[in-house]
Amino acid sequence: VYLYDVEKKKLINKLTFHQKGVQSMAFSTDGKYLITLGVQGEDALAVWDITTGLVVKSALIRNYATNQVKVDPFVIQANQFITVGNDASLTFWRLDLKEQQLSFYDVSVPENLKSVNFLSIEFTPNLPAPASTYYVVIGADDGSLIAYD
Repeated sequence: VYLYDVEKKKLINKLTFHQKGVQSMAFSTDGKYLITLGVQGEDALAVWDITTGLVVKSALIRNYATNQVKVDPFVIQANQFITVGNDASLTFWRLDLKEQQLSFYDVSVPENLKSVNFLSIEFTPNLPAPASTYYVVIGADDGSLIAYD
């Protein structure tokens, strides 16, 4: 992964960790961190400190292909993100920099979705409710949209 300062037309950093390629990436809401997902077969997740170019935390993704990572834009004070992948995998992640912990939990999906591959994630406000509520909308390869609140 190459990070460039577009205005100065200058390479800021070259991030090397993934051996086979990067499937998806997302910046933290404060812009200080980058989360990258390795391609299928590598199945690794890395959280980078943009300033130093070093991996802060990494994790192996279990036995499924992970297709996208998306940072939760509604949680500003913490680094939270979601990954989705094949076989209806849906994982919520939280990076606690003070404790140097990367924690996660897998979300159970209904039995009829277990053979579906989740491809994309989007966050949308739950209007007209208060701004603190929102939906996580997931796009699947069978054409369905699944919403969690």
